[in-house]
Amino acid sequence: MAPATNMFYNAEVSARRFPHKPFLVYYDTLVSFSEFHDEAQRIAGYLEQRCGILKGDRVLLLMQNSPQFMIGYYGILRANAVVVPLNPMNLTQEILRYAKDCGANTLLVSQELYPRVEPLLKSGDLRHVIVAAYSDYLKEATSLAVPDFITAARVDHQAQGLTLWKDVLAANLKPGPLTAGPDDLCVMPYTSGTTGQPKGCMHTHRTVMHTTAGGMQWFALQPEFTLLAVAPMFQTLRTKMETEWTPGMMRLLGIERDALPIIWDADFLYGPRSVSGEDTYVLCEINVSSVFAIPDQAPEAIARLALTRLRSANASRGTGF
Repeated sequence: MAPATNMFYNAEVSARRFPHKPFLVYYDTLVSFSEFHDEAQRIAGYLEQRCGILKGDRVLLLMQNSPQFMIGYYGILRANAVVVPLNPMNLTQEILRYAKDCGANTLLVSQELYPRVEPLLKSGDLRHVIVAAYSDYLKEATSLAVPDFITAARVDHQAQGLTLWKDVLAANLKPGPLTAGPDDLCVMPYTSGTTGQPKGCMHTHRTVMHTTAGGMQWFALQPEFTLLAVAPMFQTLRTKMETEWTPGMMRLLGIERDALPIIWDADFLYGPRSVSGEDTYVLCEINVSSVFAIPDQAPEAIARLALTRLRSANASRGTGF
């Protein structure tokens, strides 16, 4: 059974138990659990006191994998708000649609993506934007090949409603009480919109905690373990599977959408980098699989879909069900 707490409670416990242990290693720069916890609190305090974020408000998060993504994610949760992670490939009008759909007026963004957000700040569609530079967390020398957009020096953007990440931390504002409970909303990622407009997937702290605790149990993870995060945190691979791989397979094999399996698993390998230096992927196989640490609501949803499929198939054959 998963703990009946909010997700930020995990950060508090870890910071108290392992204050000096690395929370993450970013191109050989270490961020400890206590540093992570402290900076997430500062983000939360700024969101509450300067951006007017209240419990249950949606806050957009638009960044590549980075310390700021994780710190910002938990900072939003500490403000009792809801994380809305966005695909960094989204353009201005797509970002606007998500903002209007979920009712968000505040966004955390990395500086290389800020030009897509700037028009929304000028138009008033967004009221508060916090801009982060990845290079702020490159504090140690490394032999690793670091992309140029990661090493780029911080740009001191200035605009009404805009605040730099470093200035948010320097403000050192303290958040109010942590009141989000297990059944309050935690994170709302959007689908890729394969069958229509993208839709927000509403996950409570309880369901996210269930997945987290279940994953720890399934893989027998211990505090001494180090995990390598390589998949984009906004689900790029899922998007690629839904918009490219699966439709391509359907066209090649002549498969209708209703004949597809309900649960999917994709195995892939990294391919050669593109001309622009981006990762590419080579799909190895697609097969029906099981899902580990499945959220509580999933079995009922899968059963409903399976029942709908069966009824549809029987109706087409003229048999009852």
